[in-house]
Amino acid sequence: MKRIAILLSFFIVFISCANKVKEEEKVEETENQQVAVDTVSEEKYQQISGGEEPYYPKTEEALKRCQKRVREEGDAISYWGLEVYYGKNPHLENEMIGYTEIMIKKKERNEPYIMNYYEYVKRSKSENKTELMKRAIKYMKDMLKREEKLENESDFYYFLTRSVLSDIYREGTYVPRDTVIAEYLDAGGNNLDSIIRVRQVRHVKK
Repeated sequence: MKRIAILLSFFIVFISCANKVKEEEKVEETENQQVAVDTVSEEKYQQISGGEEPYYPKTEEALKRCQKRVREEGDAISYWGLEVYYGKNPHLENEMIGYTEIMIKKKERNEPYIMNYYEYVKRSKSENKTELMKRAIKYMKDMLKREEKLENESDFYYFLTRSVLSDIYREGTYVPRDTVIAEYLDAGGNNLDSIIRVRQVRHVKK
């Protein structure tokens, strides 16, 4: 009986050690994957992650790497990671305004980033909020000018932009209040400069 108890004890210890090794291997695999998704191309990231979960930089090193890739390459996956990171750290979210502007300038199809820029500025408590919002309005206006050149003019972002600008003009927020311009946008208009010239108003307050 004593011999069986000893053997049983050895068996339990053996199982515990095996489980510990497996757990350490799993942690190491996760850490390796963390490094991989932070350094590879967007396409490779989709293969690694399965495209199911947004990338999240869990370490200071990973965060800095994401910030650098956005600044230097306009990397969309790294920007995605920053969105998640700053979303979980809202007291730092103003930093996303700058990173979003970088993406606007680096991406040819920058419609999502323009709308992100507007949303970040709208939530911002920056002392320069008025100037930032004027810039957001300019980005949205310039975006609408491109719509007529695209094959797919029913893109969601163009609809959203017209809706946002319509509200801004109807409320007189950051621009002179003008319901005619708001209705022009609601009707699908996309050349604000033209109608502003006709009505002889400025598109932003001085």
